[in-house]
Amino acid sequence: MKAQYTAWWHIVVAIIIGGTFGVSVASLVERSTFSMLGAPWFVDVVLVCLGVVVLVLSWQVKQYVDGKRPYIDANRAVLTLVLAKALTLGASILVGWYAGQLLICIPHWEIEYFHEVGIQCAIAAVLCVLDIIAGYVGQHWCTLPPNKGPEHPQIKAQRKMMRSAVTEMQQREQKTR
Repeated sequence: MKAQYTAWWHIVVAIIIGGTFGVSVASLVERSTFSMLGAPWFVDVVLVCLGVVVLVLSWQVKQYVDGKRPYIDANRAVLTLVLAKALTLGASILVGWYAGQLLICIPHWEIEYFHEVGIQCAIAAVLCVLDIIAGYVGQHWCTLPPNKGPEHPQIKAQRKMMRSAVTEMQQREQKTR
């Protein structure tokens, strides 16, 4: 099984989905008395911690791949890759969510409440972008080199050389007859 990186367009789609929900909820809040906007400081702390955890775990897998670490549990390596992919997509949705709220807050920037919410959303969106980067870097660090199985490029090249050599030998034999 070959793990694939998160495609760039998945990130874009997730940002658009998050932005759509962010704008929708923020516009509803704007017209009502609910206060659901913004990102409390502990959300920022959680976002930073998630990014750091993914980078640390991914770095350990990279150390193993580079031969600088003697052993790593295969399940842990796979789960680290899954965590990095999840962080990339989850943070993408949250970027859209916070950016959508920020867009609604900008026209009301002079009002103290919307000003504070806008600053909170801007900080959270920047941290989510950093988490997207951390998740993507983590995915690359969790990439294992291909094994020397039948799909390895060197094995394919050797097989191709052998086939051409056999074909050449058969052609020589036919000419000598």
